Amino acid sequence: MDALARHPDRLAGSTMYFVGLLPDGSPRSQGGEIRLYCTICTKMMRDVGIAKYVLQTPDGSSVSYSADEYLRLSYEYSHQFTN
Repeated sequence: MDALARHPDRLAGSTMYFVGLLPDGSPRSQGGEIRLYCTICTKMMRDVGIAKYVLQTPDGSSVSYSADEYLRLSYEYSHQFTN
């Protein structure tokens, strides 16, 4: 998030790697599903030109999404909790 605030002009075409950790140090993806992140943050990251998002899967491998696909999935994920 610091790069978004300080150097958004340097992020165009970049790849964002997410490896979230819970307070106990276990992977955020633990428990069988990939947890998407804040839709507002995702939109900000797409707006500065981040091209690809890579998330760790529960089995320790990774999955990659384009910026538009990740934003769409983030909206879908957040709507689970608002509908």
